[in-house]
Amino acid sequence: MTRHAEPNGEPTQRSSARLPGPQIWLLWPDEAHTPELQPCYQALLDSTEHHHYQHLQRPAAQHSYLLTRVLVRTMLSHYRPLPPSAWRFQPGPQGRPEIVNPQAQGLRFNVSHTQGLMACAVADHGEIGIDVESVQRKHDVLAIAQRFFSAHEYAALRDSPIEQRQEAFIAHWTVKEAYLKARGLGLSGGLRQFSVVFTSGQAIRLQLTDSLHDTAERWVLWRASPDDHHRLAVCVEHTDTAAVPPRTQRVLPLVSRRDWPLVYTGAD
Repeated sequence: MTRHAEPNGEPTQRSSARLPGPQIWLLWPDEAHTPELQPCYQALLDSTEHHHYQHLQRPAAQHSYLLTRVLVRTMLSHYRPLPPSAWRFQPGPQGRPEIVNPQAQGLRFNVSHTQGLMACAVADHGEIGIDVESVQRKHDVLAIAQRFFSAHEYAALRDSPIEQRQEAFIAHWTVKEAYLKARGLGLSGGLRQFSVVFTSGQAIRLQLTDSLHDTAERWVLWRASPDDHHRLAVCVEHTDTAAVPPRTQRVLPLVSRRDWPLVYTGAD
């Protein structure tokens, strides 16, 4: 794989040009267990992150937290002229981390992780949300849908063939969570307050209630399968570049980055 970063975390390519569309970076955490990488990664954390990292009890939780923070920092440094260790964050109105650095004006990012995969999405001058889920995690999908989905979604899932029900559930869940994260609301924002509709042409539609104070036309939605075991959804605020399918890269922070072409469905 091609090396794109120096050991000190300085990206070899930086740009302040506006992004041509949403960008997604994917990290398979099992690839980042190399012992010599751990001190390099820890050196990128700020004091607050390092304190949080040290107080996590389980090694798996420490590893996941460390990779998530390093993925965000190295990703952002690819788009603005700051080294990964220089990024500063603060909680937004809904608790979502927001960038403090003035050099990042216009950049929005969102992170998601599940068993075996992490994803970081970034957009320019528009909100963005991403969700990744593992298809290997088995759920009582009807029970969850009855509790959290709209009546329309629950009925569609209940009436779907049993062999397709798991995939249909994950398709709805990832899009719903990506939308709420793009809004900065999280799951507390009301999963039952809107419906996700998949058309026969694989387009994705939102049906929103008035309680969300939003319009479906504000958003562009995408879905893809990063590998056989995971599904992702992206929700991007509609701008002049949002309708461009995301560019996706597979990364190992400070070591490698390469294009990871995916087939995205959703936008017309």
